[in-house]
Amino acid sequence: MNKISVLVLGLLAAVSTASAQTAASFSSRMKFYAQPSVVVAFPGDFDTAAGGALALGVTVDGVHSVEAEVIRFKSGLGSTDVTFTPILATYKYRIALAHKLSIKVGASVGSTKERAQAWWGDEEQTAFTYGVVGGVSYAYTDHISFDGNVLALRLDDTNITTSGNIAIVTAGVNFRF
Repeated sequence: MNKISVLVLGLLAAVSTASAQTAASFSSRMKFYAQPSVVVAFPGDFDTAAGGALALGVTVDGVHSVEAEVIRFKSGLGSTDVTFTPILATYKYRIALAHKLSIKVGASVGSTKERAQAWWGDEEQTAFTYGVVGGVSYAYTDHISFDGNVLALRLDDTNITTSGNIAIVTAGVNFRF
């Protein structure tokens, strides 16, 4: 082989080694997670509701989390049953209080599908949703934590809910992998 071929092969090997180290370093900083939760919701003028939620996300450097979350609960007002389904993208920032205990603060944006069912028929509507989130987390192990969150959401352009405000409390188990 001539010197140029050896130089090119050596350069390619060095670049691939450096990029592999960078990718490994970045992937070690990222932790993916799934968090199923039970939900208690206070949807404005409607009755207190219960339901469930599922969040899938990624945490970078142990402090920044971005997740997609689907929440579903059913409430009522008189003879009308209303099902709420918020679908949110959420950012959370983690503040460590102790080795295993931390608090989280952040914001959410997304949409909420509302479906009202009454004896005279059904009405369905989707509203733009945004709000703030706060919570506490206890790390049981490196891969399992117990999380509690409070979400204060605002729904724009909704005819079904009169106040447009929803408070949601979630309690779940966070599985990191």
